[in-house]
Amino acid sequence: LLVDSAGRPVPLQLVPDGIWQSAEVALIDLEDGSGDCQNGTPAMNTKLIGLAPDRNYRELRFTLGVPADLNHADPLTATSPLTSSAMHWHWRSGYKFLRAGVKAGDDGFRLHLGSAGCHGVIGNLSGCDAGNRPAVKLSNLQGGQHRIVFDLAALLANVNLADAASEVCEMGPDDPCDAVVTTLGLDVNGDSVGPTNVFRLAR
Repeated sequence: LLVDSAGRPVPLQLVPDGIWQSAEVALIDLEDGSGDCQNGTPAMNTKLIGLAPDRNYRELRFTLGVPADLNHADPLTATSPLTSSAMHWHWRSGYKFLRAGVKAGDDGFRLHLGSAGCHGVIGNLSGCDAGNRPAVKLSNLQGGQHRIVFDLAALLANVNLADAASEVCEMGPDDPCDAVVTTLGLDVNGDSVGPTNVFRLAR
C-alpha cells in the first residue's frame, strides 16, 4: 500500500511472474545457499514489481506475512511463490514469513517467524494464538528511486552472540523470543503494536 502526498491510500498491484510473486504475496530471497546457509538455494530475488498511478507518494506500508487464507491452505495445491517447501512450517500448518540467522563460531542465532498456536489442521483451522504479522510503515518517500533495506544487524541488536550458545527462535506462545519481538514491532501475543525496526529506506 502506498500513501500519496494528500494522505490518500493507494493499493500497489503486484505483478504475478509465476516464480517470486503472485497478486497477493511476494517472496524476497537474499541467500544463495552458500557457506553455512541451511536449506538455501542458488536462486535469489531482491525485488518485487508492482503498479500504481503516477503520483507523488510519501509512505509505503506492507505486512510481513502471508494472508491467513493462503497461509493455511494446502501447500500441495499452492502456486508460486508459496510452492517453496523451505518456507512451509508443516507442523504449524502455515508458512514461515521470515527466515534469518547468523553464525559466529560456536555461537549463532536463527529466527523463524510465522503464525503460532494454530488450532486445527490445514484446511480446517479455527485460528491462531499468535498471528506474528508485523505491519511495516516506511515514511519520507521523496520521489525518485528508493531501496528497502532489511537490516539484519538491527534485528539482532539485542541478541547475545557471545554466550557460546546456538539459539533458535520460533516466535510461538511457548517461545516468546524476547530478543527480537520488540524489534519486529510485535507484543508477546503476536500482535503488531509498534514500529518494525528491521526495515528502512535507502537511496
